[in-house]
Amino acid sequence: MFKTRPLLSALINPRRTLERNGGLYNFLCTMSEGARDEQTAKPLKRSNEENEDSGERAQDAKRIRAEGEHAEDEKRYPKKKVVLLMAYSGKGYYGMQGVSAAGQVVSLKVRLIEDIVEKINGHLPPQIKVLGLKRVTQSFNSKNNCDGRTYSYMLPTVAFSPKDYDTGNIAAFRLEPETLQRVNRLLALYKGTHNFHNFTSQKAPSDPSARRYITEMSCGEPFINSNTEFAVITVRGQSFMMHQIRKMIGLVIAVIKGYVKDEVLERSWGLEKVDVPKAPGLGLVLERVHFDRYNKRFGGDGLHERLEWEREEEAIKAFKEAHIYPTIVETECQEGSMVSWMSTLPIHDFEGTANVTQDNTDQKPSEKEKGVVSAADACGKLFCTLLERKELFIGKLPEEEDAMSGEYSAEQKYHMFMRHRYNSCVEILLEHLSHELHEVKESALCCLMKFAAGEGQHPLEDLDWSEYYSFPRELIQAVVDRLLSKTTDNSLLISRFQEFLEMDDVRFYVISSIRENVGKVMDKSKGAVVPVYQSNVFTLMSNISVPSQQSELTNFMVKQEAKHKDWKAAKLNEHKRVFERMWLGFLKYKLPSNMYKKVLVILHDSILPHMSKPTLMIDFLTAAYDVGGAISLLALNGLFVLIHQHNLDYPDFYKKLYNLLDPSIFHVKYRARFFHLVNIFLSSSHLPVYLVAAFAKRLARLALTAPPTALLVVLPFIYNLIRRHPSCRVLIHKPSTEDEPLEDPYLMDEEDPAQCCALESSLWEIKTLQKHHHPDVAKAAMLINTPLPQQEDDISEVLEITTYELMERDLKQKQIKSIPLEFETATQLLKGGGDVLAQHFCLD
Repeated sequence: MFKTRPLLSALINPRRTLERNGGLYNFLCTMSEGARDEQTAKPLKRSNEENEDSGERAQDAKRIRAEGEHAEDEKRYPKKKVVLLMAYSGKGYYGMQGVSAAGQVVSLKVRLIEDIVEKINGHLPPQIKVLGLKRVTQSFNSKNNCDGRTYSYMLPTVAFSPKDYDTGNIAAFRLEPETLQRVNRLLALYKGTHNFHNFTSQKAPSDPSARRYITEMSCGEPFINSNTEFAVITVRGQSFMMHQIRKMIGLVIAVIKGYVKDEVLERSWGLEKVDVPKAPGLGLVLERVHFDRYNKRFGGDGLHERLEWEREEEAIKAFKEAHIYPTIVETECQEGSMVSWMSTLPIHDFEGTANVTQDNTDQKPSEKEKGVVSAADACGKLFCTLLERKELFIGKLPEEEDAMSGEYSAEQKYHMFMRHRYNSCVEILLEHLSHELHEVKESALCCLMKFAAGEGQHPLEDLDWSEYYSFPRELIQAVVDRLLSKTTDNSLLISRFQEFLEMDDVRFYVISSIRENVGKVMDKSKGAVVPVYQSNVFTLMSNISVPSQQSELTNFMVKQEAKHKDWKAAKLNEHKRVFERMWLGFLKYKLPSNMYKKVLVILHDSILPHMSKPTLMIDFLTAAYDVGGAISLLALNGLFVLIHQHNLDYPDFYKKLYNLLDPSIFHVKYRARFFHLVNIFLSSSHLPVYLVAAFAKRLARLALTAPPTALLVVLPFIYNLIRRHPSCRVLIHKPSTEDEPLEDPYLMDEEDPAQCCALESSLWEIKTLQKHHHPDVAKAAMLINTPLPQQEDDISEVLEITTYELMERDLKQKQIKSIPLEFETATQLLKGGGDVLAQHFCLD
């Protein structure tokens, strides 16, 4: 059995591994073609090979040369933040109890040497393999940035056999289609947000971390492997607790086998303790790690790749078929872990419950909290049942006092009474959306959405539904109004509401409700900034994504019985229309300063593609530019998209970009993005020479006071501008008189690049930087003394370099250099070359 833990630990925690065994870490961080050549180089022959110390001296000389070249390798291959896509078989951890992975993602810093993935795999056993590598932002963390995981669980279908089935021959069992349908019905109940405190250990019912959101769970069609029938259960969720998936599957197996009734699932999400069995860990495989928010923010900026692995799909499939599935099948057939576990199911007391007790009284749910949550659940079940039975009054409801008059029958009075009670319940639940306890707010929200679904199927209005559409728009509007609080940050509750936004009709009417609410609130505030309210609005709006194709509109909370295709909520162009009006209605008001960045970062990827007329954003982008700083640059990015993709005529674009160049650009958070975008803006070879010269000269002037990390970006940037526009070489070859002071005609304070006289000046600033205190900067500045090669410098390698990385690289450089010597160095006081000293100064 191979030992995978040290190898995986080396990839995930390289520094700690270096202290224990530096082999793999040193390979990842320092291996290069030059170092490899040095390892295979033969030592030079020496004339004094008979000397007993010649081997040691040769090794010392080799070590000195290797250290010198190692320092060069560190310069050539600086450390970069990357993610590795890994696959491994879990059997090598703790026997069959480990979790396998087909798409694990880890983040670390490595030196991007040539063929690094192949070289890493050369140091790994076959059961562990790196399948891909991608660059990420410096602050990326594979654990913290993850917003979803997909697991699969492979099991023999005999797990779903009746409890009295003879498991002596599992190869003979075949799963019936009806049983598979029931399995999927039970697994589908897990979808949504539930309290999974019974599916892990050491979690109290009131612990918010026990609430987890499951987006998908289903069982696939059975298949035969090694004469045994297997099936694969797939589950995706935002996050999972220890043993949660195994217990979710274990409880469904217990229900299917007949040990307990279906309602145990809903009971397990309550406040009481339920005995939930835990299925074996053999078949559990991590399939995918999802980074949707990261992809949305950085995946389309042109500087970073999306963390998606379409090109690696074949390699992932091949690894599973070669190393994961055979291990699961072989171990199951030989050891029978599932059959052994099923024999323990009778000892579980599924009906037995116990109140959860905790030593920490702060974790106990309060009696008030228990009462409100229980009442909300009870009311939800009651009124949903009454809606289905049509026992609520339909039509215009008279006042409660009038309803009790003698002109109505007893049955009508009952229906009116229950309708008044229903309306009162809705009002109370809407008020509880502002409750101080999150659990109460969440229960109220879920109950209201149940009412919305019920009203959609059984309308309470007395209308001809062949002419109208039965959707509870007023109730959805009321929910949205409460979510968009002016005084309370509802981001947590809005994230819970995101589950309902996956339904196409709910999303359509929520978009309309947001637009109406924003217009009403912001007009009342007379355009003044309302930070908390606008933050809630942006949080809700940024969670809304419009489908890209009409065929994707299939998930409806309420399906219209008549003319469903004519319903606006079922048409993609109507979704885009209300989506566009929502964003335009929100962005026409003044925003808090920190919100401009949030909007502009997602603008080109999440907003503009879904708008029918993206040029309508010109007013917002112009206003954002006036804010200044990094916001102005991000606004210009949006304008650039409109210019190049939507034929927007904006003649002041480069003038505005030119005026953004000031000393602060070297210290802003978005410096890498700034220079990446400016490089794109100035990439055209058709720009006028005076404009390019103005940018080159202004950057050169700013370079005089820039930090070293910025200079390593600015200097190659200027060289690239000159390469693209050879006419700008006049800035380098400007004739001058040595030792004669001249006045620079360039006007630094001129806002118009056409009037700054850049072409009459020269790049004397780069000449000055040749005496810079940092050797890398001085070396880069010296390049202007020689003819520049035609190939442009790749500035992407230095865009995100930090001062810490620069200092770390300099501190690790070895000061000792290898010096070739013509004589043999002395190793002892009275012993030198040829033992001459020993002959004349012998102590004997």
